[in-house]
Amino acid sequence: MSMSGAFQRPPAVRRALVYVLCALMLCSGACAPRQPPPPPRVYNQPLPTDVAPTYADHRVQLTAVSYAWMGQGFDYSRAGLEPVILKVANTSGAGMQVLVDEVVGIAQDGNEYLVYTLAQAGQMIFNSEYYRTNRDAAGSAVAGTIIGAGLGSLFGLLVGGGPGAWRGAIIGAAGGGVTGALTGSSQGQARLRHDVMQELQYFVWKETYIAPQASRVGYLYYPRVNLRAVRVTVRGTGGEVQAYELPLVAPALPPTPAADAPVPAGTAPAQAPPAGATLTQ
Repeated sequence: MSMSGAFQRPPAVRRALVYVLCALMLCSGACAPRQPPPPPRVYNQPLPTDVAPTYADHRVQLTAVSYAWMGQGFDYSRAGLEPVILKVANTSGAGMQVLVDEVVGIAQDGNEYLVYTLAQAGQMIFNSEYYRTNRDAAGSAVAGTIIGAGLGSLFGLLVGGGPGAWRGAIIGAAGGGVTGALTGSSQGQARLRHDVMQELQYFVWKETYIAPQASRVGYLYYPRVNLRAVRVTVRGTGGEVQAYELPLVAPALPPTPAADAPVPAGTAPAQAPPAGATLTQ
């Protein structure tokens, strides 16, 4: 008997292997990660006129808004983070840029903190007791409600779209049962971790230049240290550099609607209190 013939498999074995390979291919297609939805078109769009800036001059309008849980989705404050929404409206005739490393968080006790990277923010969340509790539930149907509107619902409220305007466009919201539908706990836990990182990356502040007469909105992720303000450095394309200290504004949240109740069409966006910012020379 030749060496090659000694290792030939019977036809029945070969057919069984083909069936197994086909089943694995079908399973991998069904379990492939969801493609993220297209980003909401809020970058480089005019700032809504009914949202009052914390600081404004002839060149720029700035607002820093503290995070508030909207009653649904993942509560990032309970996972050790203190997200801040930064809004920059470029009212000048030249481009400008805000770098993440130049937005410093100022706590009530006077200590200052740099923004977490996405990896650091994820590590803080995944080490928290709040995350572990939700992770352990990720094999059940309730896990599908953990993500979805964790960051996005407040984000939509503050760009003038109302508290429910972005629910269909944020991570996990359109198919809230997907995580819970993965009945194997290991799959559900992996999807929960994946969705948390997707949502963090989806709404994070983007450092690209802001065009003249355009605006940018995004999240900055700090440790939960009881922030009172952020110091923002704005860089112009002509070499101008200016720092601004912005007290954090608490969003005026509307009542949380019932799960099956539509969001009123005329819900007004959050209003910031007038003035209060100081200019740092």
